[in-house]
Amino acid sequence: MLLPWRLGPDPLTSADPLKRLPPDTLAERLTPFLATTGIGTASGPPLARVAGLLRDRAPTLLDMAEAARYFYQAPPIDRAMLTGQVNAGNRPALVELLGQFAHVEWMREAIGAAIKSTAARHGLKPAQLMMPLRALVAGTLGTPAIDAVLELVGRESTRARMTAGLSDDLTASAL
Repeated sequence: MLLPWRLGPDPLTSADPLKRLPPDTLAERLTPFLATTGIGTASGPPLARVAGLLRDRAPTLLDMAEAARYFYQAPPIDRAMLTGQVNAGNRPALVELLGQFAHVEWMREAIGAAIKSTAARHGLKPAQLMMPLRALVAGTLGTPAIDAVLELVGRESTRARMTAGLSDDLTASAL
């Protein structure tokens, strides 16, 4: 969107300038938007890493702040979404993955390998675990690469969110 008093796109409504900013600068600019949405970043991953991961997905700083929420706060359990994502075909693999996440090296590559190998052992495609993981951990199906998201969310938060979602009575009874 071109504004009459500017010669270029508005940086708050256009994603192009956001994509060009270094992650540290983007994190600085994102901070006030996080504050206005009530998101504290003191007990989560480095904001520059989150901003770097989200910059291709969020068209504005306000959208990016909302998208960053699940990195710092556990999302509420969306029973309808979980019922649509966790089923008898993938639940055993998700439970196995939950156990593996206690011991796997907490790096994106190792997390991705664990997801893929667990899917293969259960005769599933990786996406059949990745989408339910997004629902369980982020509370949304629209995230960047799930292995990168899980790395930043952290082992303990990932496992706690998976445990909460997999032990939910509605999810278990839908099977």
